[in-house]
Amino acid sequence: MNSRLEFALGLAKKAGAVRCGTESVREEIRSSKSKLVILAEDASANTKKRVADCCAHYGVRLYTPPITSEALGHAVGSRALIAAVSVARHHIAVLVEGALNGGNDQPRAAGTPDGSAAKTEEKTEGSELPEES
Repeated sequence: MNSRLEFALGLAKKAGAVRCGTESVREEIRSSKSKLVILAEDASANTKKRVADCCAHYGVRLYTPPITSEALGHAVGSRALIAAVSVARHHIAVLVEGALNGGNDQPRAAGTPDGSAAKTEEKTEGSELPEES
């Protein structure tokens, strides 16, 4: 695991913005508190399906980086194997997402870790900044 991701998850844990474990994560998603979810690559097929379906249904970004449940647990300060982690605060989620994207802090589409179904954003009048001369 990269040190930036480990730092971001540790910060999220200290801030109280992390829920660990499959059922806790799903509960956080259903209560609309979760901003993004990280799923360990070695999680069971059933766990992956349940968390992915829940994220897709509620529009929460899901990432499955090349990280084991042991490393994910270590990143949040636990000796236990942790298959899923939810981040609940927006600003911390942006930091974690930036670490997951390898330093590219551009957000991805909800529910898709690869951003393949990117949402289109509508511009409203007056939202553009005036050009400098």
